[in-house]
Amino acid sequence: MEKVDFLHPYLEEVLKLKKEIYGWGERRKGTLCFVLLKDFHKKAERIKTKLPEIFAEILRIIEKFDGVLDKFTGDIILFSFGAIKSHEDDNIRGILCTQSIVNFLTDAGFDARGSVYDGEFLAITVGNEKRTEFTLMGDTVNTCSRMLKLADRKEVVLEKKLKEKVPFEFEFKGIFKVKGKKKPLEIY
Repeated sequence: MEKVDFLHPYLEEVLKLKKEIYGWGERRKGTLCFVLLKDFHKKAERIKTKLPEIFAEILRIIEKFDGVLDKFTGDIILFSFGAIKSHEDDNIRGILCTQSIVNFLTDAGFDARGSVYDGEFLAITVGNEKRTEFTLMGDTVNTCSRMLKLADRKEVVLEKKLKEKVPFEFEFKGIFKVKGKKKPLEIY
């Protein structure tokens, strides 16, 4: 089986520049992406021997679009564009990457769905000299996560401001109240 390195090359560069890797953080603008594998724990137990290959392919898709994996947590995958290295088209990369992962997982038999949200967030390392992890924090992360509940199977949702920045057509889904937001979001 192919070895997969879970530390993104750009993050390695950033960490080499820091005298102490824990406690590093920057406020960044970019695109956050979540993928939910509904009822993942039930399916995972039946196909546990295939899981390393599935996760390796997800990482390959993220890297193909030059994104950065934050974490796999049970049934959620969080990744970003702009957290370490920014591109002019991070929002397009985020949408295409999220849809690619959702399609891959659906084809693999999972009930997958995604959300993509643009904004400002904190890219930070947390921990100490023995164990340090890279993660993303802030309202943008929370909003993107909460938008997942609005997505149906094999669907990727985004809000109006992001929709207006990209050259794709999206179907209007509705106006929804999202926890933590004063105004409802127009979701596509």
